[in-house]
Amino acid sequence: MMKVSTSKMTEISKNPPSDRVSHGNVAGPHKRARPPGPGPGPGPGPERERERERAAGLIMAGLLAALWAVSALGFLAAGSHGLTGVAPEVATKYGRLRGKQAEVKGTEKWVNVFLGVPFARPPTDSLRFSPPQPPESWDGVRNATAYPAV
Repeated sequence: MMKVSTSKMTEISKNPPSDRVSHGNVAGPHKRARPPGPGPGPGPGPERERERERAAGLIMAGLLAALWAVSALGFLAAGSHGLTGVAPEVATKYGRLRGKQAEVKGTEKWVNVFLGVPFARPPTDSLRFSPPQPPESWDGVRNATAYPAV
């Protein structure tokens, strides 16, 4: 902070320079007074924290936009019909399933379809009127391209 003698203060108050903006700071004719408060940029308080949060949000938005662009390019490379001719396989806690791809009516989109997947043991004998029981697991890959025979 600049020290100013009382005689200098009296001189400045009697003859203020025209280019000086008064915010309580004393400035000579060669520079403008700056507004009161901390130095340039937000200080270490809540304003600084908000600024950091904004910057982090912008970085996250940029990363998400880049990820979206890469995903869109992958979709375009596969084509709007999907990967036809590929038999999709998934792993469940009961075993692996092989499905098929089917076109959605009225569109040009393809989806993976798994048919006849057991969701519970058949309700026979003692299970007839009891709550559903988990299905039995299987070894290998189970064919889920068609419904099983009834």
